[in-house]
Amino acid sequence: MFVNLLGKQLNENGFWNDFNRLHNELSRGLYLNDFYKKDKPALNYYVNEDGAFVDCLVPGFAEEQIDISINDKELTISGKKEKETIDENSTVVLSEIREENFSRTIELPFRVDTDKVAAEYKNGILRIALPKAESEKPKKIKIN
Repeated sequence: MFVNLLGKQLNENGFWNDFNRLHNELSRGLYLNDFYKKDKPALNYYVNEDGAFVDCLVPGFAEEQIDISINDKELTISGKKEKETIDENSTVVLSEIREENFSRTIELPFRVDTDKVAAEYKNGILRIALPKAESEKPKKIKIN
């Protein structure tokens, strides 16, 4: 009963409305502004017993503008392009399309056979196949 009275009193005072508004504003700042993705493209990362696959979303970049490097157990994907200029008489009203350079590094759980790495770029998605190095694969020991 006290909880019901307290709930009514808080709702009448607008506490929950203010709380919900604050939550929505904070959520919008965290998720809609994509501050954590500003210079880091979205990706999916899969691992299996043979290696790993990475799908990286990089629309608007040409293949020659994307670099892939592997150093020990780190995969780095980066892209560089010139920022497009607009007509000097125009004013930017809304700008949500990323026109910046990016770099993304992923820590891999194993060493990669760099001679067998394959990358494909299609429809703005970069897919990288990262086969496990032979030294990282389990060894079967034959009993004599």
